[in-house]
Amino acid sequence: MVQAVLTGKKGFTLIEVLFALSIILITMLGLYKVTEMSMMTNMKNVIRDEGVKVAQEVMNRMLTLPVDKLTTGTWGESDFGSIGYANAKVTRNFRNFSVTYSLSATVSTYYNVKEITLSVTWPYRGVNYTHTMSSMRQ
Repeated sequence: MVQAVLTGKKGFTLIEVLFALSIILITMLGLYKVTEMSMMTNMKNVIRDEGVKVAQEVMNRMLTLPVDKLTTGTWGESDFGSIGYANAKVTRNFRNFSVTYSLSATVSTYYNVKEITLSVTWPYRGVNYTHTMSSMRQ
């Protein structure tokens, strides 16, 4: 019997193809994870930026109040209601969900100057985040 001898191997073996596919699969899974992480980080930043905007908006309203209306001590829900924020909460909608920002403020008096410390707290993926800002009013 005469057997043909292949001198120039052309093509891939099944093992080489499976090995190449497994490398491509691992690479694609890594890219998927990076994409997911960047989307979560982006959403976290968008929500944080909105929290900063809420804090600035509330602080601006507090600063427009007459000085005698800035009651010293910790502000309650009725105090925030007087500047348009019922229940000391602000809800903002994002893409397909909403976030509720909780407000808390403390007004301290030093001689004839009032210091306003405002904190805005919001939850995201089971973690509470806080942005705090302070201002002085005479």
